[in-house]
Amino acid sequence: MKNRIIKLFLLATALVVVTASADAQTKRTSKKRTTTKKTTSKNTTAAVAAPAKDTTKPVAALPEPELNLGTIRKSLRNDNAIERNLVKDRNPLS
Repeated sequence: MKNRIIKLFLLATALVVVTASADAQTKRTSKKRTTTKKTTSKNTTAAVAAPAKDTTKPVAALPEPELNLGTIRKSLRNDNAIERNLVKDRNPLS
């Protein structure tokens, strides 16, 4: 009886997952935008305005920071991920 309940629960879960993924794959219905023609008169005159005056102060150049990292020392880590002696100690199977 417990086996049957577990199987039904798993089946229902799988059904929910499949339907959720199927909903995500459906195409969207796009609404077409209605376009209206813009009417322009032939006697349009644009008022020409003078460009705005730049009132910002110039920014001074920032000095380069000193990157004094000190002397380079030798690393204490091993160069290899494993010790090479362990590989050499293996015996062939035959």
